[in-house]
Amino acid sequence: MNMEEANKLVGAGKNQLVMGKVVEAVSTLQEACGILAKAYGDTADECAEAFFWCGRALLDLARMENSVLGNALEGVPEGDEDEKPQESNVEGTENVDEKTRDELRVQVYDAMAEKPEDAKKKAEGDKKLEESDREGTTTTTTTTNCIAERMSKINMNVLQESNEEEEEEVGNLQLAAEMLEVAKVIYKRKELKEDQLMAAQAHLRLGEVSVESGNYTQALEDFQECLSLQLKHLDADSRLLAETHYQLGLTFTLNQQYKEAIDELNRSVSVIKSRLENLTELIAKAAGPEALSEERQEMEELKALLPDIQEKVEDATAMKAVLVGRFSTCGSLKIFGLTVSLLVVMRLSGWCLHFVCCTEW
Repeated sequence: MNMEEANKLVGAGKNQLVMGKVVEAVSTLQEACGILAKAYGDTADECAEAFFWCGRALLDLARMENSVLGNALEGVPEGDEDEKPQESNVEGTENVDEKTRDELRVQVYDAMAEKPEDAKKKAEGDKKLEESDREGTTTTTTTTNCIAERMSKINMNVLQESNEEEEEEVGNLQLAAEMLEVAKVIYKRKELKEDQLMAAQAHLRLGEVSVESGNYTQALEDFQECLSLQLKHLDADSRLLAETHYQLGLTFTLNQQYKEAIDELNRSVSVIKSRLENLTELIAKAAGPEALSEERQEMEELKALLPDIQEKVEDATAMKAVLVGRFSTCGSLKIFGLTVSLLVVMRLSGWCLHFVCCTEW
């Protein structure tokens, strides 16, 4: 009954996340995590899906909060510390059930440092749970080491800027990392293709957490591990591969590694073009214009993605040229008899415009 109830909650939480109801999704998925952890143990296989989706929801909530904070601070002078920003229509952390969040936080910490005697108590009267807890001892140690190592690397910028009272409370970004880390460990110890691909997705979301916190080195490690797992189990024209190459390209750009960024973005373009060719052949053999509707929709989506990726390739190329001092002329105009050549460089982080001017008599 517990598993059935939890599965319904996970399904409801995923639907809420798709519909943009992030706060509700976090609350629903936290409830599912609590039920499963209580019934099977914090590092049980049954907890993986709930922990993964709860981590994704928390990541979205952290992004939403950062976006709201950024919008609220726009145009506010740095000296006006006493002034409070106007209230936003977007719900924040304060509207999430604190009791539920605290319970979930305890469960995550238990997963990181579960005591053997506590695990033994959980197993009383149930042989199956006892065997699961024995296996979980080794897994818990691995989980603890992985999470401890990651959390020592992640630079939590949001927490550093908060006051002392807020620093005592675990932020959504950090909690997302912890939830995804546990889910990743559970999935990686399983050998089925589906589980390995979910482990890859956990790495992908962990990479996004690191990008949000500004730790690009850690993000690149996770994206590359994600790509390694996907290459073993996915077709060469999979959209998931294109997404991972794209994330690597963006992160390399943010880390000012422009050559690597260009390579990864071009690989993303290549995967998408390969997929488009295969879809075109498939649709050409279809019975009629109404057949293969999903494939036709996918084709339109992929076509819409290409210009954006190619634009980012151009941006990274321009930044690389600036970095090595190889300026090229994008336009010119006459000012007081002088020919002024302009190079406009778009920076992906903040999309700031930079102008490099050269004059010719």
